[in-house]
Amino acid sequence: MSFPLEDWQAYASSGPAPELLAVPLQPTVADLAALRRAWPQGVVAVAVENARARNRAASKLAEDLVGRLVADEQGVMVASSSMAARYKAMRIASLNAPVFDLCCGIGADAYELARAGVAVTAVDQDSVRAWMASTNATCGSEVGDIAASGWLTRVQGELVHIDPSRRDGSKRRHDYAAYRPGPETIKAIINAAAGVCVKLGPGVDLSLLPEPEGSRLEFISEHGRLTQALLWTGALAGALVHDGHRIATLLPSGESFSAVPGPLIDIDNWYDSDGPTTPVLHYLYEADPTLERPGLLGPFASSIGVRPVHPAVGLLTSEHKIENPWLTAFEVLDTMPWRTKAVRSRLQELGAGVVAVKTRAKLVDPDVLQKTLRGRGDEQLVVFILRLGEKVVAIIARRLD
Repeated sequence: MSFPLEDWQAYASSGPAPELLAVPLQPTVADLAALRRAWPQGVVAVAVENARARNRAASKLAEDLVGRLVADEQGVMVASSSMAARYKAMRIASLNAPVFDLCCGIGADAYELARAGVAVTAVDQDSVRAWMASTNATCGSEVGDIAASGWLTRVQGELVHIDPSRRDGSKRRHDYAAYRPGPETIKAIINAAAGVCVKLGPGVDLSLLPEPEGSRLEFISEHGRLTQALLWTGALAGALVHDGHRIATLLPSGESFSAVPGPLIDIDNWYDSDGPTTPVLHYLYEADPTLERPGLLGPFASSIGVRPVHPAVGLLTSEHKIENPWLTAFEVLDTMPWRTKAVRSRLQELGAGVVAVKTRAKLVDPDVLQKTLRGRGDEQLVVFILRLGEKVVAIIARRLD
């Protein structure tokens, strides 16, 4: 945190004044000089930071929160979106019990918990962030290091939401062992509390996570973008799904799919079928990433009667079009060996204009290739460049909205 608590408090107690609220995102020297004639330098610096934070928050947080937000830009970057926070809050609120929001940050989760009627206490070892959470969520807050042994006593038998830090400065941590607080502290809190929701990065190594009895692992998609994983334990896990199941959830609809994770397809079944000879049928589908990341794409495909293009490629195909909220559908126009000139010629025959390129395993550079393949026609087409076994193929398709 680059600005002291006193400056943030002085800024907040100013109203904030209209001239501080109207500070430009990129103020000129003249802008700053004018403000500093009326306000201390620290308050002006905080006003600029808060303006940038609100600008970044506009597409992420609820409008009513953005309008009164007191936060720094990095705090907004790492905060839960209001959409995800609201989803979690509704489940936690169903238990009608108070909750500790540990590692609360600027209070995006605490805000939705409080709005859902939960008595929430926001806790952070950074005094500025704890104050921000209390101010934004209008809730109680404490400054504390939850890795200290005393916190295990505080959370004993309580409900907890915890958002461990996954950043080292400006860099994002993907290694679960590098989370702060670390795995041992998280495990101890899970064991002590009545129920916990642990917010995790969607790319976390699932094999390293604690698996207390009855826990549930859920992956959240917001408008088709995988944003976070949630480990629900104890009373907060409830009876969401059967033991051993993982959950994928679409927001804002709230639609979920749960199953025991499994392979996309059994390799023996693949070679017993006609997959290798006709891998791509008339329709091609990209599935929401919340299905593939937790290993649910195979069970999902089986449940709706579609098949994979290849065991190592997370795309599905069918002879007849399927409408499904988990799938983005494409009409296949041609499938051919991947050769730049031949594919470009075929695209021209199809009247291609803008061409999007999609691939797996970095077979090609999509940004460079889509310029090469772009034509002069009106058709907006998509080229999937994939390795199917020993062959690299190009699938030319049209997205179906």
